Amino acid sequence: MKYCIIYNNFAGLVYSRFSEDDVRNALGEVGIDFEFIVTTKPKEAIEVARCACQRVDGPIVACGGDGTVNEVMNGIVGSDRPLGIIPNGTSNLLAEELGIGHNLKDACAVLADRKFRLMDVGKANDRYFLMMAGIGFDAVSIEEINPVQKRFWGQAAYIFTGLRLLLRYKSFRVTVEQEEIKRLKRRRVRQIVISNIKSYGMKDIKMAPNAHFDDGLLDVCIFRSRSPWDFAVHVFKVITGREHLKDKQIMYFQTKGIKVFTPRKKNIPVHTDCEIIGHLPMEFSVLPRALSVIVP
Repeated sequence: MKYCIIYNNFAGLVYSRFSEDDVRNALGEVGIDFEFIVTTKPKEAIEVARCACQRVDGPIVACGGDGTVNEVMNGIVGSDRPLGIIPNGTSNLLAEELGIGHNLKDACAVLADRKFRLMDVGKANDRYFLMMAGIGFDAVSIEEINPVQKRFWGQAAYIFTGLRLLLRYKSFRVTVEQEEIKRLKRRRVRQIVISNIKSYGMKDIKMAPNAHFDDGLLDVCIFRSRSPWDFAVHVFKVITGREHLKDKQIMYFQTKGIKVFTPRKKNIPVHTDCEIIGHLPMEFSVLPRALSVIVP
């Protein structure tokens, strides 16, 4: 059985990234037969993964951060190829959520053991995601991150940009239609997060504490936050685990799908797994247990 390793040459921090040779050697030590493909530009991994499904008979492995995992996954959804992960980027939240960890040799051993688990796959229009989709504040923060700072500072770049925007980011009007209710809800909000996993940004931050990645549901958290100060308090509650779901200005529900659009023509950005994919309006749905993932 041959694996396809898709290595993102621009993932992660300059001073801690596993080199191509590091990864090749670690895979060889656990006896994995593989082909190795290096990507050098955004979205290239989607087509590389799609083509690899026709060529190799084993797992398709993303070696990079969460953005790389998202691209590779978008290339293999609908095929019978499982997804493997070697954490090697700025953010590796999904690997942490799945228990893969950050050690290169351990991650390769997990790949060699080939234990599989089926995961739900979220869908935002035509783009798939495994972790979450974000609308508003967090998507704007991602848009404004300086690429050089992200490369050298890692997750600190997200924190710095978010803090800079926190008290000056304005709310916006949206209309939300929930699949099960078929009733329009008009709200002024600052952020909407649509989650497939519990964590957000870091493993210890539980944005959606009731989420399970194989329950066939998406967990939606809507921050209405009347003022910038309210929003800052809400963010603080999420980060510190202060039971943000009990706050009356935060809405939380589970659904099989929602539509979100703005009554006015505004460029409200949307991200999936920390990669900007477009702007509202957008429809979100879930494909239950649609992807096999290699886990410990």
